[in-house]
Amino acid sequence: MLECYLWRMRTTRFVIQYLKLFIIFGVVGFFFVLVFLGVSGSPIGAGAVAFLWLTGRLILILPATCVDHDLGLRDVLVLSQGNGWQVVGAMIVAGIITAVLGAVPMMIAAGIVAATGAGGTLSGSLAISLVAQFIGFVGIALGVSVLSVAYGKLTAAQSSGQ
Repeated sequence: MLECYLWRMRTTRFVIQYLKLFIIFGVVGFFFVLVFLGVSGSPIGAGAVAFLWLTGRLILILPATCVDHDLGLRDVLVLSQGNGWQVVGAMIVAGIITAVLGAVPMMIAAGIVAATGAGGTLSGSLAISLVAQFIGFVGIALGVSVLSVAYGKLTAAQSSGQ
């Protein structure tokens, strides 16, 4: 059971791919903020749309790495061609589901903390933070699942020639 915690080559490849995406998104995001601040006075709009599109195209490199498919950035761009907005949409829907369903336990936790008089205490803050963290982890699991399903469907479609 403890073998799942061992650092292996797969973990190293995943961290490298994640760092690549982090650098790309950081540089591209910074570029769009600078360009669109200078052009329109607001980084929101076209820059945000382009950033989301790029995310939808490149993010599939992470589930590919998790199943030991050695894809480069160009390979992922080819795989996600014509499907970037679908990936972004699926990620947004997963986030909305997490937020909506997560609001209920947050309200319950806040109500319990307020009812017990622990609202301004460290214990009350800790209880609410723990619930929020749990909801966050559920959201991460949902997001990873969505990306994995999207990657599986796109690779299956590519294998069948669609």
